[in-house]
Amino acid sequence: TTDQDHDQLVDGLDPHPTVSEMEYFTDDDDDSVPNAFDKHKGEDDFTYYEKDTDDNNNGVLDSFEFMEER
Repeated sequence: TTDQDHDQLVDGLDPHPTVSEMEYFTDDDDDSVPNAFDKHKGEDDFTYYEKDTDDNNNGVLDSFEFMEER
């Protein structure tokens, strides 16, 4: 009889009782990632390279440093 996420589906029938179902169908920041899966709210998720670094802070991702040496 409870509805934690206030999406009008009771938690017993709701596949995601803590996340509103509407979040799976909306994209507030227009980055093609639904709000429910959006890691960087309000920003384009595709501009983030979480697995890559820039250890020397030169503005070039370390995986592309070899291109600079040629």
